[in-house]
Amino acid sequence: MIPAHASTGRLVFIDLDGTLFDRTQRLLPSARSACEDLRRAGHTMIICTGRSLPEIYPWIWDLGFSGVIAGAGGFVQIGSQILKDQRIPHEDIVAITKLWQSFDAMWIWQGPDAMYPSDGYLDAFLPAAGIDPDDWRDYATSIAPYQHSGIPHSSAKCTAYLPLDAPDIPEITTLLPPGYTVHGGSVGAGATKAVEVLPHDVSKGDGIRIVVDFLGASLLDTVAIGDSENDIEALKTAAVSIAMGGARPEVARAATHIAPMLSEDGFAQGLRTAGLFDALPRR
Repeated sequence: MIPAHASTGRLVFIDLDGTLFDRTQRLLPSARSACEDLRRAGHTMIICTGRSLPEIYPWIWDLGFSGVIAGAGGFVQIGSQILKDQRIPHEDIVAITKLWQSFDAMWIWQGPDAMYPSDGYLDAFLPAAGIDPDDWRDYATSIAPYQHSGIPHSSAKCTAYLPLDAPDIPEITTLLPPGYTVHGGSVGAGATKAVEVLPHDVSKGDGIRIVVDFLGASLLDTVAIGDSENDIEALKTAAVSIAMGGARPEVARAATHIAPMLSEDGFAQGLRTAGLFDALPRR
């Protein structure tokens, strides 16, 4: 159950992979404390991720999030209100899947209510995504009830892992049906080229605007923090934006602040530098 918004502070939109936690899927103590401090300071935390709902672990919600922008903007929910649920139609899913097959790739279709991995996807992805083969055990458990085989009737987005000799993103874009954007993937998996495909009119930035309009808030009261290509529109949209240390140059250029590396308590330090804890007494 997603709790409802109940705050007069800022709306803080938080990416997950590479921002809140790293490849090991573990939360640093400083990141957990930072989430507690955001709530103590009266701010509202909203997940802002490329993951779909089934991929968001229950313990993440326990940190106190009030809503979610999932599927990199394809799905938006605050409290019990679903504000957006945009899907890729079946005919385009078939065409995109055939393209991945031509590259001998592996892929997963990610929706808010169903996950469709290609044959052998999880066997290859899970041990390669983390550092230890068991790092992504929670992920397998989380998506298991939503996992299906075959091709979905509709889905929010697709993540694919291509051979390193596959075409680059500009060429891949020309091979897709019209109306789609290709980003570099935010989670690597071994010696592959990770990409994400979503409709042109879907972005985390659009998700932020939807949330702001629904809550009657102002973009001036928004903060976004992220590290990946699919975070760029969120960072450009929010009034205050924080790129994690080590982010690609185009991501860093979109932000108003640069945090240290995640391993150096970058999540907490970035929020502190942006002034989110100024009203709190020092611990």
